[in-house]
Amino acid sequence: MARFKMAGASENQLLARLNQDEQDRLSLHLEAVELTAGQILQDAGQRQHYTYFPVTCIVVLIQLTEDGKSAKIAMTGHDGLVGMGHLLGGDASTARAVVQTSGRAWRIRPEALRTEFLRGTGLMNQCLRYAQLQMAHVAQLVVCNRHHLLEQQLCRWMLFSLDLLPSGQIDCTQELIATLLGVRRQGVSEASAQLEADGLIKRQRGKISIIDRAQLEQRACECYRLVRRENDRLFTRVLTEPRGKLGLRPVPWHSGDPDRREAQAELALSGSNLAWWEQSIQGDGSELSISAYCNALLGYEAGEVVLTLQQWSDRVHPEDAGVCETAKRAHMAQQTPLYESEYRVRHKHGHWVWLASRGKIVQSATAGLPQRMVGTTMDITVRKTAELALLTLNRTDYLTGAVTRRHFFDTAERECARAVRHGSPLSLLALDLDHFKRINDQFGHAGGDVVLKSFVATVEKFLRTTDICGRIGGEEFCILLPETDQTGAAALARRILAGVRGAPALLPTQALYYTASLGVSSLCAQNVTFDSLLRSADKALYRAKSLGRDREELAVASD
Repeated sequence: MARFKMAGASENQLLARLNQDEQDRLSLHLEAVELTAGQILQDAGQRQHYTYFPVTCIVVLIQLTEDGKSAKIAMTGHDGLVGMGHLLGGDASTARAVVQTSGRAWRIRPEALRTEFLRGTGLMNQCLRYAQLQMAHVAQLVVCNRHHLLEQQLCRWMLFSLDLLPSGQIDCTQELIATLLGVRRQGVSEASAQLEADGLIKRQRGKISIIDRAQLEQRACECYRLVRRENDRLFTRVLTEPRGKLGLRPVPWHSGDPDRREAQAELALSGSNLAWWEQSIQGDGSELSISAYCNALLGYEAGEVVLTLQQWSDRVHPEDAGVCETAKRAHMAQQTPLYESEYRVRHKHGHWVWLASRGKIVQSATAGLPQRMVGTTMDITVRKTAELALLTLNRTDYLTGAVTRRHFFDTAERECARAVRHGSPLSLLALDLDHFKRINDQFGHAGGDVVLKSFVATVEKFLRTTDICGRIGGEEFCILLPETDQTGAAALARRILAGVRGAPALLPTQALYYTASLGVSSLCAQNVTFDSLLRSADKALYRAKSLGRDREELAVASD
């Protein structure tokens, strides 16, 4: 395989931003490879053998569910790298890395890349910024998949692909596009046909040529623009330029002036999204000193406010205040080598921002009592938002908003065990839409999707916040009802069926009325586990369907 040459660095933007010394060290380990569309670079849960720097190819990360459904959660081309996990402390990922578009890439063993990363030089800075961009992208995708039309999602995907390709042609099959977007192939075919009819694209077998990019951007949702704006913010900022918001200015790096050295440190820290703080611990209390950038994290201009330790503490979210204080006391008692805490603080404009603080005692009295602690704080809101987005993606059915089968089963098993332990009532409803295949055959999968979303929206109007509605598969759903006996569950079942009967799905051409069948099961001597509860609810559901549908049936002892 071809070895890395200096001329090749510019082919990957992340490598191109490294200085010559860093490129020289990495060149000893980088090798060129050709990647083909559909090739799996890393499967979920498997150990990472290589980190890839794409050049002319595109690699996507796909999250898979137990029942075979999928959705793209990230896309990488010549702007970054694939295999960040090893740098961030893990050697495996929960996602599958698949080549979307064939092309060239550089690859390197994770151990060699990590050695350079831990030098704390430009590679670390670029990789952390790219990780922040990917987290922002993931968070935006969750919103997009949940709220935007398929045509908008398709336009967004095309635009991101174009940004990572040297030409205006995307080599990708409709089947792969459907997998990436987590939708049916028929939906992709219909949306792309409409874009072609409007003159925005031209389709050939396995290829899409972009005819009118400007119109494509207008048809896309705002998600594309928001992620591109975040990319520009992270990678076009020049750290040595004046920072008016913080009142800092560039200074010579070799200066004996203490004020200048402090300004230099402030520039270096803020350029890495870090703010410094110092806590002096006296006998009758503590004093807090924070940098200008620390104030900026909360939205304040330089010199606008001077926050005391008590004022800072008062801004911490009530749910996080105890955790912060416990972590700080543990370090002061020398129980931990560092003070570390992640918590929310109220911003100047009223919203919450996530911060991560780390500190260490650097001065103690002769008796061993701490006198001075210094540390850094960074804004991790994007990371926390991405974590929440991934958790939501893993737990929520992308189409209907109901919880996924796996999350429903995990929650139901815990709730059943809790109810049995405390002797509390608990019931389960098993629901199935009547004649759903006919709906799909007559109105297509798009019409079926509208009915499924309408069904869940109708059902949730009758549920309490403690009730859980899960999509088990296709048109099959279950509802877990804690603290509800069979009588209460049967009454709710009748209300739900009546509500479904009277709430048609609003298709583009008509209001479609439909019905559902329902089985009810409750904890009893025969049902003390979730498996037995689900089995008896299913049998009651099948009985309801065999007796004419559009009705509920209660589980009996023989079930």
